[in-house]
Amino acid sequence: MRKALLMIWAVTLVAATAGARPAPGVFYVAPDGDDGAPGTCERPFASLQRAFDAVGQGDTIRLKSGIYVLSGPLDLHDANGIVVEACAGGEPVFRGSTAIRGWKRVRDRKVLGRVAPQARKSLWWTDLGAQGITDWGDPVKERKRPVLYCDGQEQMLARYPNEGFAYGGRALGPTPIPPVENGNSGTVEGIFEYMDATIDRWAEEQDPWACGYWFYDWTDACRAITRIDAAHRVMEVRGGRSFRHGLRFFGLNLLCEIDAPGEWYLDRSDGRLYWYAPEGVDPNRVGMTLSTLGARYMLQVRDCEDVALRGLGLRESRGGGIRISGGRDVRIEGCTLENLGAAAIVVDGGERHRIEGCALRHLATSGITMRGGDRARLIRAGHVCANTLVEDYERFSRTYNGAFTAEGCGITLHHCVLRDGPSSALSLAGNDLVAEYNVIEEVAKESDDQGGFDLYLNPSMRGIVMRYNLWRNIRSGTRYGVAGIRLDDLISGVQIYGNVFDRCGSIEFGGIQIHGGSENVIEDNVFYDCPYAVSFTPYGDSLWHATWDRIRDRIRSQVDMDSEDFLIRYPETRQLGRRIDVNVVRNNLLVDCGSLYFRATVPQIEANNVSVPSEGRTLADFCRPEVLDPLGIRRIPLDEILSTPWL
Repeated sequence: MRKALLMIWAVTLVAATAGARPAPGVFYVAPDGDDGAPGTCERPFASLQRAFDAVGQGDTIRLKSGIYVLSGPLDLHDANGIVVEACAGGEPVFRGSTAIRGWKRVRDRKVLGRVAPQARKSLWWTDLGAQGITDWGDPVKERKRPVLYCDGQEQMLARYPNEGFAYGGRALGPTPIPPVENGNSGTVEGIFEYMDATIDRWAEEQDPWACGYWFYDWTDACRAITRIDAAHRVMEVRGGRSFRHGLRFFGLNLLCEIDAPGEWYLDRSDGRLYWYAPEGVDPNRVGMTLSTLGARYMLQVRDCEDVALRGLGLRESRGGGIRISGGRDVRIEGCTLENLGAAAIVVDGGERHRIEGCALRHLATSGITMRGGDRARLIRAGHVCANTLVEDYERFSRTYNGAFTAEGCGITLHHCVLRDGPSSALSLAGNDLVAEYNVIEEVAKESDDQGGFDLYLNPSMRGIVMRYNLWRNIRSGTRYGVAGIRLDDLISGVQIYGNVFDRCGSIEFGGIQIHGGSENVIEDNVFYDCPYAVSFTPYGDSLWHATWDRIRDRIRSQVDMDSEDFLIRYPETRQLGRRIDVNVVRNNLLVDCGSLYFRATVPQIEANNVSVPSEGRTLADFCRPEVLDPLGIRRIPLDEILSTPWL
């Protein structure tokens, strides 16, 4: 009897485990591995894609230190419970560039005669075609722009001026544009005077481009130069529909403008690449690389659940870095993304994805974009970006490519640092979006009529909270100015409290700028050395309603603002269009500020806004409880805001 029971138990156990997967395993990858190997520590795979194809639920992929050169994108899809991580103490780096060798000194007198005299003794060239590189790309198109690097440092495509802008004189097109709202005027056609005689020699260039701000200082573009009339100093460019008198631009992709160490030029007629080496540098003895990977992203994670990417490096691609689409609970942790030609990290949909402890630097366009949730049903995505650095973004496309953008419903940014960009750094476009305990500094350095935070033309975007952030040194601008936070064109119902505005605002803008918005709450903030705490550009009733009538159908196709769910979540919208240009401003401390308001033509709901001189005290002094408490202003956790390791 006992024997029979044992037999039954054994058969049952075999049946129960016959379809079970073996215990989770660990696969290894190394630059000197072999994709025909079993993927063990001793015999690792050579490529991450081979490991992706081998893993199953619960497995771990460990990458050994070294450079992994990508010829195509990596793709992980329909996977669950996978960890992809650097080996302990390791630094695996995926590179979308190719090593460039075979450098020779330039002896061609025609070429030497084109460059600046100081460059001639240190000008080198190499033949890309002879090295198998036949995709020479395009100097200005996203995901097609090759970039040259020396030991990982981006080199400058030959341009003039090397920094800043040249300026045009009169716009000369036959179709005039009369003065518009900001006073600009010009012509429809891109024909204009240039003021600098240096530009005369661009007439001999093969593929010259001009990049800049052609009419408004909040949008930039690159345009092909089609004509240089040196006798009359007139330039003509292709594309565009508005060019102002006194526009600003720089020339790009110009062999004749190689005049500073590090500048380079690629002759697309024969594949010869020229580089002005710094003094004493032999390009055959340093790490010269050219970005060649044109994939939209280096790594995609599609429809995966509970996947972690840890300690990876992604660099030197013409395209972007990582894209997560669909799925849930995918985590990007401790990764470094640098020198990328398109968006560094994009999260498209899914639930509860997280970016944690990453560093993103030297980006041609944007840093992080997180999309998710359902605005129509107000369902939160639960995405989070935390303890992450984004710096030196918008190196090429210089406007509307922020350091961090959230789109949708239920996304949070906290304890991050966003810094060093020519245009806005942060946008929260949607509902129930939060930015807290972040530092946003040295941004909007080149554009105008923008802010460190910028959002516009959609009053259905509600539940946006900006609390306990430090906005620091945001004070450039050309005509209107820039602000720490810019709420443009009807943006309403934003909660702004517990923030510190340190030297924010310029010209007509204060630390916060509101353009036609209502029901925004500005409370318990500290403004330090700002021209104004809050500046306004009121819409007035007629313009507000005309604008709302124009955009209403589009907005209502995205979200039903009249639904009971929406009205319960955002009760202030019951008053939409009734108290235009009226906001709440109370319990704020102004230190060394010019005034509380600029252009407040409509009375605001205000109380207890205190203005004091600094008298030698620092910003930190004014954030202490012993200063704020007696004034009836809630405490600001400045120490926690500054606790990020990225500062």
